[in-house]
Amino acid sequence: MPHASWPFEQPPDTQVITLRSIILRGNPILRVTHDLDDGWQFLSLNNADASDAAIVRLGDILARDLSVVPLASLPPGWHAYRTSPDTPWTTEPDPQAHD
Repeated sequence: MPHASWPFEQPPDTQVITLRSIILRGNPILRVTHDLDDGWQFLSLNNADASDAAIVRLGDILARDLSVVPLASLPPGWHAYRTSPDTPWTTEPDPQAHD
């Protein structure tokens, strides 16, 4: 069971999908998806090229960007997005998850 101060149900060493441009170049996380299979994706708003994909630990995402903490309770099959790091998250069912 995760430590009481850890916000996510999944432990910090859970593997998640993100982009090299976020990890290596510091681009902002603008879209977060909690997949129906309980996986997580931390992405940009634009469609990413598969060559930019990276697998990291959930703890690494939080170490990089604490603004995703409020999304820890995002239900599977939902996503959150924002237009910039300075705008609030919008959450809704992910239409791609239910196709």
